[in-house]
Amino acid sequence: MKIEHFTHNQYKQSTWSGGKTTELFLFPPEGDYQKRTFDYRISSATIEQQYSEFTLLPGYHRLLMPLEGSVILTHGEKTIRLDTYEVGEFDGALPTTSEGKCIDFNLIYKKSMQGEMKLVQAHNSLYSIEKDSYLYCIDECAVKINDATYFLKRYDSLALTEITEQTVLELLNKDDAVKLIYVSCT
Repeated sequence: MKIEHFTHNQYKQSTWSGGKTTELFLFPPEGDYQKRTFDYRISSATIEQQYSEFTLLPGYHRLLMPLEGSVILTHGEKTIRLDTYEVGEFDGALPTTSEGKCIDFNLIYKKSMQGEMKLVQAHNSLYSIEKDSYLYCIDECAVKINDATYFLKRYDSLALTEITEQTVLELLNKDDAVKLIYVSCT
């Protein structure tokens, strides 16, 4: 298994029509978001305008979770409200508008793949990981993976790749606060 530890100053930042976006992870690494030559992309964005239009991404699905604040997304006739830590899923090909300002967390993945995004909380401290995964730290924490301990600061992340056997992840903090976001895409 390969584990890469990323810190906030290693991420790629850019702007979009509604605010700023930070690319946290792109797979494959030689892929290109602008050219749409990637399998999946993990990012965090600020929605700074009260009303904004999302970038069209035909051929991709999207999972979006507000980290701070809430947002109302409209895709055609369907409208959903997402509050902090709620996950919404939608087709990247659908024209999507948002109402509300927030900081969000995103997984964009090819329609031929399966994507998953969920919170990791300390009171459920042991987790079994069987596939390549990404962990994004939203509050300082310590994570034990097999025999190695990683001390993560806010906005740090770990990419776990080349997983060939079941791996145990233990969140060492014992409070009930949300510490990590778990993402996988296969």
